[in-house]
Amino acid sequence: MPSLCPTHLNCATGPEPTREWLGYRDGFLVSIDHQHLEARYRDLTHPESAVRAVMPLRRLQILHDPEGVLTPLQRAASDFDWSHLAAQGQAFAAETVVHQAEVIHKLLGGRARGEAARTWSAATEVVNAMMVAMAVWHGVLVHSGNTYAAQVWETMGHDSDWSHWHRLAAGVEGTSTLQERSQAALSLYLVTAQNIEPLLSEEALEVMREVRRQIQAAG
Repeated sequence: MPSLCPTHLNCATGPEPTREWLGYRDGFLVSIDHQHLEARYRDLTHPESAVRAVMPLRRLQILHDPEGVLTPLQRAASDFDWSHLAAQGQAFAAETVVHQAEVIHKLLGGRARGEAARTWSAATEVVNAMMVAMAVWHGVLVHSGNTYAAQVWETMGHDSDWSHWHRLAAGVEGTSTLQERSQAALSLYLVTAQNIEPLLSEEALEVMREVRRQIQAAG
């Protein structure tokens, strides 16, 4: 993929955002981020950050830009083409799901020992990781944090097994207990794994097979 960063910026090594201001002005809660331009260009070159960066940059309302640096950034977001990152995005999603095997072990252990805090923590991590994995797998360009889940449900199919298990595990659907929600998180993991298995190496597939076997053995 060609570089999106202007030649006068060192986007490969530029610093990350440093600080945020939050306060009330005339009854309105105002949040001000102090961000580095190089980091925002970098966001457009990595699939896991691009899914959340592109749409807000496209909708950006420029109020004051004396140096004229924001218009090229917004143009880069407008010209963004997911096809350039699609393969990288699917690889990222696959790696995310495989690495969640460790969390699945924590979840199974928490359920077996009746450890509520451990079970809740692991189940919550699985729910969030599976949502990110499928967003990046499919290149869902998220409008905002408020719409993230809904956009992924729509992409996966609102009535699909994936969306059903995700809503149940997240506590959005039904009035389930922690045990039921954690069981839904395990089912969500298995359904998500089916999507990414075609990209996995034999070693990674072996991990997935063993995780699936342990989930099934635990009931």
